[in-house]
Amino acid sequence: MSNIGERISEVVTYRMLAISLFFIVIGSFALYAGFQMYSHSKKWNTFKETTGKILSKSIDLKKIASSSGPRAKYRIDIRYKYWVEGREFENDKFYSIELEGGEVALSESDADNLLNKIIDESTVYYNADNPQESFIIQNKQLPWIFLSVGFVLIIAGILIFISKILQ
Repeated sequence: MSNIGERISEVVTYRMLAISLFFIVIGSFALYAGFQMYSHSKKWNTFKETTGKILSKSIDLKKIASSSGPRAKYRIDIRYKYWVEGREFENDKFYSIELEGGEVALSESDADNLLNKIIDESTVYYNADNPQESFIIQNKQLPWIFLSVGFVLIIAGILIFISKILQ
């Protein structure tokens, strides 16, 4: 009977070690993504803010090649105008998740939800030296969210690992 108890304890220990490893791996990915976003977010910290008016917003369908064949993915197309020192400018740079200006491959429902969250007047970040360079960002806190989640998962994974090793 004690042999069965030892086996159960051994299985639980392996599962907890696997969970700790899972937390550490996922936390590492979240930290990496957070650091990438943060390094790109430095750009908006040097930019000034103004209010912009959304001229148009729509969902754009993109065909993306994949190993299982072409897939339909969606991105947000947006056009806005803004004013700097009495001069009017227009642009279409919009960042929802990524901060590098790459293509965003959203599902149709995610794109639709994101589109509905864009209000008619939004904060526009512009380069004071070149006001034509501007962008709108959907979630300015996203890098901090990823960094926080990554840090918590890694710490939790390490604590679980240590507690099982010391048992």
